[in-house]
Amino acid sequence: MNRQVPNYLDLLNAAIREIEGTVTTENARAKNNSLQLNTVKKTEDIETNQNPVRVGAAIPDAITILDAVITKSKQYQSSRIYDVTSYDHFYGTQSEYHEDILNYMVELEIEICQPKLDNMDKQPEVTGAMRRELVDWLVLIFQGTNDKVLHMTVNYIDTFLSRMSIVQSNLHLLACAAAMVASGEIFTENQLHRMERIILSVMKFELCRPTILCFIRHLCFIGGVNAKDSLLAYYMSELVLIEEKPVDLTWNFDNNTIYWVGVQPFTFTKVLAEFTKGNFWLAMNEFCAGEHGGTHIDAPYHFNKEGLKVGDIPLERLIAHGVVIDISKEVEITGPSAKLEASHLIKWVEQNGEFESNTVILVKFGWSQYFHNKTEFLGTIQESSNSLHFPGLSEEAAQWIADTKKVVGVGVDTASIDPGSVTAGLAHRVLNGQNIYLLENVKLLEDLPARDFTLLVMPMKIREGTGAPLRLVATPKFFSP
Repeated sequence: MNRQVPNYLDLLNAAIREIEGTVTTENARAKNNSLQLNTVKKTEDIETNQNPVRVGAAIPDAITILDAVITKSKQYQSSRIYDVTSYDHFYGTQSEYHEDILNYMVELEIEICQPKLDNMDKQPEVTGAMRRELVDWLVLIFQGTNDKVLHMTVNYIDTFLSRMSIVQSNLHLLACAAAMVASGEIFTENQLHRMERIILSVMKFELCRPTILCFIRHLCFIGGVNAKDSLLAYYMSELVLIEEKPVDLTWNFDNNTIYWVGVQPFTFTKVLAEFTKGNFWLAMNEFCAGEHGGTHIDAPYHFNKEGLKVGDIPLERLIAHGVVIDISKEVEITGPSAKLEASHLIKWVEQNGEFESNTVILVKFGWSQYFHNKTEFLGTIQESSNSLHFPGLSEEAAQWIADTKKVVGVGVDTASIDPGSVTAGLAHRVLNGQNIYLLENVKLLEDLPARDFTLLVMPMKIREGTGAPLRLVATPKFFSP
């Protein structure tokens, strides 16, 4: 009869209490003797992997009790189907859900705990012979100890091997990790921690070797340095040890740098480069340029009368969390008419999580590859803003970004935030209107992570500037604001 089965943990606890009240000491002793007599057979099964040990690691005590019930019940039935009525001979009473519990546990054990028969098929480097040698090694290690640890260790190894490949050099590492997990099911946390302390004491491991922080701390102590300056010293000492290299996202400024149509281009003039009469070297140059060209910043004041000018942008907004939204593959298909839409932003958040406060978004259209070809980069050979053709942000995407209230800047690898065909500056007006600065002509040739890096936005500090030449650097997360 089919019936609604309640929570299995509650039912299992009820069944265990009922069984524990009826199982006699003699039966339990008989069960232990039976387990000991079968030890050799189980070891052989493990080595040949013909009869994998099935272990319900989550509740071993309950499984031992129920296994004793099943063993006793088999004396009264020849079929392998667990007939709940046969248990009446063993404990005199009948629980309504015993059969459901047993069937559930068998299914769960097969699904979760039992290795697959073809567990070695996924291993390109590990062979069956290596596995057998590993089992022999484990048998020697666990000889004279609790058999459960051995059986559970081998079970975990085989289950892992049936689901994931592993290189040969990590096989013993897998065995040690599996043994540790299996031991955790048998030994208490205090026992394991106590043994760990004993090992460390006997081996006399020096766990606190001197580091640069120890030296700096000692130096600050004897010098009477205050807490604020000490923390700054710790921070600076860590910076010099960082292995990751920052990435420069800035194009060089020279006489070939692309500037916006109608804007004074960058002109560079060498004034002096020679040894003086005093026999020392002296070099000086001059340059002249508009605000909006090359890798540069658009201050909010650019399209917002009440917006911040370059010199007014707070420093904390210029050290920001960086994220990259890469739609370059799509742009390869759609070409210069491509736009970043709000749907791209929503999809990015679904895959990578919400933006952090003080974030700068970099949009990668894959357009940096054309920077040294002005015609390709601007999409025209005409010196007119009405004929430009390159990707940019849609007005809806700009509004979506502004509505997050978490973004302080947006950068693109094209000549403008707006698509080249848009002359009304729609995305500019939306973003600058919310005091969000813009970064244009960003050099996005290297692959950056989607998030978890820091951007250092370093514009020339022009007091009244609507824009300015920019040095933009992506750094490891350690520099996080």
